[in-house]
Amino acid sequence: MDFKFLNKVENSIYFKSPNGKLEIYIPKLYLDADMELAVEYGLEIETIGMFLFKYYPDKDKTKFNTFQFELTENITFSYSEVYETKDVLIKNSEEDDYKVFVLYDGDMFIKNTEIVQTFLNTEKFVKLHFAGKLPSHIKYSNILNLYIESMQTNKCDLGCPASLLESMIGELARDPANLSNAFRKVVEKKKLSELDYKQISIKNLALINSTFTAFTSENTKNILTYSIERKRNGGKEIESPIEKSVNY
Repeated sequence: MDFKFLNKVENSIYFKSPNGKLEIYIPKLYLDADMELAVEYGLEIETIGMFLFKYYPDKDKTKFNTFQFELTENITFSYSEVYETKDVLIKNSEEDDYKVFVLYDGDMFIKNTEIVQTFLNTEKFVKLHFAGKLPSHIKYSNILNLYIESMQTNKCDLGCPASLLESMIGELARDPANLSNAFRKVVEKKKLSELDYKQISIKNLALINSTFTAFTSENTKNILTYSIERKRNGGKEIESPIEKSVNY
């Protein structure tokens, strides 16, 4: 981490910019009780280290630089101000709800650089991915690297080969124009960038594969919506082994 506006003192990193400010954008989703990815303690927040932040060299001006943080472990930082906003932080991505934590000179960017090794950190990353809520600045090709990095850092094992992780990643990243298509199958044909994939929740995977599997999904409200959309887009119906046995 080589930023002129960050200063390491022993095991802590502080924001150092007498005239500037730092804005850390934490998705409000992280703070949902169901996700448990971030918790506020007074003027400190502990969060999974996957977010974007903006550095303003002059806090009274609008010019800023945007940086991304891709750490699958927990970090804690302090702040001086906080506000909420809806914003599009990455070009062509969807608008999202954020809590923006503002740091001024002397505020703590990372409380402790010695990361506590625990499988819970990897579990949080898996939960974020399975919910289809990875930050929009994560490149498609880097998702597998983040899995491997998290397991190595936390000295844990998900108990499945890399090929299975690759398959899972490939299924949860879809064509933004037609969710029936996996992103990996259209990225070159449509000349898409690695940031153009549309994420889906693992709970919705059954909905997009075929009309038959859609009716086995727990998300009953979206069964007809997804099935009609697949038909309109000319999506391919994938026959499942269960469907074959029923037809037989």
